[in-house]
Amino acid sequence: MKKLLIIMVAIFVSFAFVTGTMAEGKKVAVKTMKATGTVFAYKAGETITVKAGKDKVLEFVIAADAKVQGDIKEGVKVLVNYKKDGDKNVASAVTVVVPKAKAKGKK
Repeated sequence: MKKLLIIMVAIFVSFAFVTGTMAEGKKVAVKTMKATGTVFAYKAGETITVKAGKDKVLEFVIAADAKVQGDIKEGVKVLVNYKKDGDKNVASAVTVVVPKAKAKGKK
């Protein structure tokens, strides 16, 4: 009886270890989202507020490793790649959107 109890405990412990290791290896995929709009407020390396549309204002925390491209200032149109982290929007990239030049001869 004592041997059976030892074997049962050994099986239980090894099952718990394997299950815990498998669960640790799974990562939840976080969806990257995009927002385009005009810069309403910008604090370099910290936050950016973008007005997207008439009534929608989005605030982003800029990640430490975020890629920031272009001269960002109020009134400039930007594209922000971000992820949700709880109730915060965390920007992973902020890029100034340069308007395309119109080709000559086209109406």
